[in-house]
Amino acid sequence: MKKKIDDKPVEIMFVESNPKDLLQFIEVFNESMIPHNIRFCGNGEESLIMIHQLGEYSNIPRPDIIIFDLKNLRNKGGWEILAEIIQAECIPLVILSDIEGEKELWTYRKCPNLLITKPNKLEEYKDALKAIEEFWLSIQSNTKK
Repeated sequence: MKKKIDDKPVEIMFVESNPKDLLQFIEVFNESMIPHNIRFCGNGEESLIMIHQLGEYSNIPRPDIIIFDLKNLRNKGGWEILAEIIQAECIPLVILSDIEGEKELWTYRKCPNLLITKPNKLEEYKDALKAIEEFWLSIQSNTKK
């Protein structure tokens, strides 16, 4: 039986153009002790529409956390979408990247963010999930003070 941290599920928005990566994350998230709902966006423009709750997304909950593949988005580039997310909302971000050359991400401190290496193997996905859980729990403990 899974342990539960809170009864309210975390609304996770996963911005990823590769369905295989999404399925790997869903598989490891099913082992998570944090109750969650995952919404998937396959491209940058759709992610902005979902974040702003426009059109067909007007009735969905606002994401509590965004997991974002910086490099491989269709339509708009990851850096362009990231800039718009940062300006529009203060939503905690988990940014998936190769980390090399991404140090400029850390100049952004408006909201909590976590930069992790994009996983390739199942064990790496499990490590990423652990980092995301710790990140989320630290955010939650800081907001309850």
